[in-house]
Amino acid sequence: TYRLSYLRKPTVIPWVALQIQLGAEYGRARDFKAAFVSALRKVLCIYGANVEEHGNGLLIKPSRTHIPRCA
Repeated sequence: TYRLSYLRKPTVIPWVALQIQLGAEYGRARDFKAAFVSALRKVLCIYGANVEEHGNGLLIKPSRTHIPRCA
């Protein structure tokens, strides 16, 4: 799994890998990508993850946890 707070360097997750994991019901990769990007925009309104659409996949970068750590 990819945890943004554990990443050491930016990582690209290929669209094909995301589709296998999350969108196997989509027949065409571009349909999956469109639905995924639409949902991602909604998620990013709540959770300020450091991710962006990349030509070959989703570029994820090290980010803070969405829940603060206890001291």
